[in-house]
Amino acid sequence: MRMMVKGVVIGGVVGAVVVAAKSMQTDEPNDVVASKLARTAGGAAVAGGVVGLVLDGRARRRAKRRSRLAGVSASAAGLREAAVKAAEAARPHVELAAERTRDVALRAAEAARPQLEHAAGVARGQAGRMAEAARPRLAELAERVDVPTLVVVR
Repeated sequence: MRMMVKGVVIGGVVGAVVVAAKSMQTDEPNDVVASKLARTAGGAAVAGGVVGLVLDGRARRRAKRRSRLAGVSASAAGLREAAVKAAEAARPHVELAAERTRDVALRAAEAARPQLEHAAGVARGQAGRMAEAARPRLAELAERVDVPTLVVVR
């Protein structure tokens, strides 16, 4: 509303000043100048009022949007605080579960160790036998290619 009133006042003054400046350049009677001044100032005041009304509406919408965004940010802050509190409340339970899981994993690793060592020994033995079986074939291929080859099998 304030912008509309300002627009009316400013529009009326600007219209009156324009007519007064033009009338000083011409030799017109005062009553004609007065009627032109009133009509032009009135039209300019109406135009200024419309511009002020539009600006008032924009300002009102902008303020409403800002207040909505402030409300959203306030509720987001509330959600964040609630999430932090929930995480703090859950922390001891999560730590306990992690500790229990660690203990179970250590016991499972200790139980699996002999079987893994046995499997590694079997794989080592098979790899040795396969290397011995491949040695003659590799030597034969090396003779064909005439490339010095060193084959080391442990």
